[in-house]
Amino acid sequence: MRPKLDEKFEKDSKIRATLVLSEFLEKRPIFESFKKLCSKFGVNFMNYTEFEFWFMRFSAGNFDLDYDRSQDPKYCTITDLPIHIFQKILDKLGDDFQKETRWKLRHVSKSFRDIVDAQKLPKIEEIQIGCDGKSINLNFRKYLNVWQDEKSRTAINLSYNSRKLAVDDLVSVLARPDGYKLYKLKIGKKIDNRFFELLCEKLRETSAKIAVEDVDLHWDNEQSIIDFLKLFQSIRAIEIERDDDKKPINQGWIDKINKINSLKTRSCVVIGREFTAYDPDFLIPRGLNLSEMVLYFNKLGVRKAIQIVQKLLESPRLEYCKLCTGIKGKTTFVKELLKLGVKNHPNKCSSFFKYPIPNSDDFFEICTYGNSDYILDVFIKRISTDST
Repeated sequence: MRPKLDEKFEKDSKIRATLVLSEFLEKRPIFESFKKLCSKFGVNFMNYTEFEFWFMRFSAGNFDLDYDRSQDPKYCTITDLPIHIFQKILDKLGDDFQKETRWKLRHVSKSFRDIVDAQKLPKIEEIQIGCDGKSINLNFRKYLNVWQDEKSRTAINLSYNSRKLAVDDLVSVLARPDGYKLYKLKIGKKIDNRFFELLCEKLRETSAKIAVEDVDLHWDNEQSIIDFLKLFQSIRAIEIERDDDKKPINQGWIDKINKINSLKTRSCVVIGREFTAYDPDFLIPRGLNLSEMVLYFNKLGVRKAIQIVQKLLESPRLEYCKLCTGIKGKTTFVKELLKLGVKNHPNKCSSFFKYPIPNSDDFFEICTYGNSDYILDVFIKRISTDST
């Protein structure tokens, strides 16, 4: 059982020095001696700096236990520099500070981390998160516009063996005092669940206010990814990709997407190309309870295409959908479409149709795009009668 020290014992520097001396006389390495002392009296009993001071004095043959450390001259370190001087040093580093030095300095100590974080962060518009099985990789980019001057673009590639360091650096970007708006977030197929669990914990602690325009992820990503996305205040669009288009879609993933509250208002879900050719019972158009979506199909027969459109028209929350596919037989498709209760649009060309929404004054406007025999895209948009 660990000994209990009274308040006087803990505050008496001479007693602490005596304990260091007893460890020194055991002739063990300094760090091993320090750990042994901590195991006896607790990790907060003495900091390493104080232990090292006494241990090194004894090593030099100085065994004066009455020495008053408070009389030592106080030495300044780089972190004691006035902030404006430190800022000038960082400015001299130029682009190298933001690309490399910034992140190296953050890992030196808490005092360095606080100083670095006080510096202005470049606008990062895209973040990529991946894992190769051995390390966690973060990629920060700014200025996605290809017409921007080369000198104005920044690409920062960081690789970590420590989850905590990776989390800390990423949170330093996302958890800004005035909130953060990200243009694109890409999450790789291979991910580290524990990393995302730690990231979620840290973001909850900071109460970060994050919004993102576009998120790219894979259909096979784990629950930890969904938990991460739930922390965003808003997500404008999610694009879901899958490498194996023959693997059946399950209801579990549909339910996960539906539970992301940041997608509830005017958000779009883009389902990757050739995604739903093997979709059992049309789970996506039937179960994805979101207002906007873009669905990519491989070539569809008329019968299957009509079934998908019917499921979309029955969706209570649907505001807009783009169905990207290839449907051979436009005339047959239109005939089957009219059987669903769809009518020709009275005020537009023959490619436009109207579907009155049951128990509502609104209607869906349907538009087909293609040539005389082949449909490439089907657009479905909810129209309010108040706006017509």
